[in-house]
Amino acid sequence: MARRDDILRRKQAYDDAVNKQKEEESRYRKAEWNVMKGVEELVLQKIGKTSLNLDVSVDRAWGTGLEVRINNGTNPHDDQALNWNWQVKMTKDGDVKKDSGSWSGLSAITSEQIANLKESVRVIEILNNLDWKNLLTVELPNYSDYIKTELPEQENFDQQLVEADVEDAAEQGLLIKGHGYKMYAPRATVFYNVLNMTDKSFRVQEVHEDDLSDESRWGSPYTIRKDKFFEVIDKPIKTAEV
Repeated sequence: MARRDDILRRKQAYDDAVNKQKEEESRYRKAEWNVMKGVEELVLQKIGKTSLNLDVSVDRAWGTGLEVRINNGTNPHDDQALNWNWQVKMTKDGDVKKDSGSWSGLSAITSEQIANLKESVRVIEILNNLDWKNLLTVELPNYSDYIKTELPEQENFDQQLVEADVEDAAEQGLLIKGHGYKMYAPRATVFYNVLNMTDKSFRVQEVHEDDLSDESRWGSPYTIRKDKFFEVIDKPIKTAEV
C-alpha cells in the first residue's frame, strides 16, 4: 500500500497545481477581458447613440497588440442598406492599419434604407477619424505576472496505480481477475496467478474462474508482456484468494 499511497500523494500534488494554475489563468483572462472591454466601451462611446445593430469586438492581434473589429450585422435578410465590416490594428512598427469591406449588395430604394445608409456613413466616418494610435496603445496584462504555479512532471498516475495494485496483489498471493488470453478465449472469465515479474514482463498462470479451487487444473506458466497483461486484466483490479 505504501506504493499506492505515494502515487496518490503525487497525483494529488499534481491535481492541486493544475487547479491553482487554472485559477491563475482565469484571473489573467479576466484582467485581459477588462482591458478589451474598456476599449470596446470607449469606441461605442465615441460613436454615440445609433440605430445600427453594431457589433464591436476587441481581441489580441497576432504579435501586434489589439485589433478592433466592427460590423453592422451579418444577417442577409435584415433591413440594412449595406452590411459592412471595419477593422483596425497596430502594426509591429507602431503604425495604424485600417481595413473595411462589405459582403452584401447595396439596397437603397426606400427612405428607411437611405437613412440607414447615411447612419452607416456617419459611424464609419467617426471610426476613420478616431485617434486609434492612442486607443490601441493600452497596457495588456503580462502572462507571467499572473501564472506563477509550475506544474510537476506529468505522470500516468492511473497506470501507476494499476501497476501498484497488481504488484501488491502478487506479493500477497492473490489472483487477479481478467479475460482469457493464451489458455482461454477472450470471452472467458479467468484469474491470473502472478508467479514473478520483471521490468517488462510477468510470469503467470491463467486460471478459469470455475477452476479456482482446483490447482491441478490451472494452466502451465507462461510469460506475458506487462503492457499486454494490463490489457487483459479487469480495471479496477479485482482479486480472489487462492
